[in-house]
Amino acid sequence: MKAQLLAAVWDGISPDWGPFAKVGNTAKTIIAALMAGIILWLFGRALTAAGTMQLGRQQMNSMQAEEGRSKLVSSLIALAVVASMGTIFTIVFGLGI
Repeated sequence: MKAQLLAAVWDGISPDWGPFAKVGNTAKTIIAALMAGIILWLFGRALTAAGTMQLGRQQMNSMQAEEGRSKLVSSLIALAVVASMGTIFTIVFGLGI
């Protein structure tokens, strides 16, 4: 069950290579592993920021809550950019032709 879940996650974040299909399999694996690591790190950062924001609210520390909110938003935006990086590269390559 865990292997199927990991395979589904791996296939979900692997980009559709499009014009970059000629890149070797080793390079594709390295790129997908880097993207997976970055996505996990950003997701962890977003969870930590949400905790910081909640802690700041509980302690009535508006500065800490605002810092947590800004980290949460920036982490989620970066997460969306990294997750769509394969599509972005394909669009940019297509515009260049």
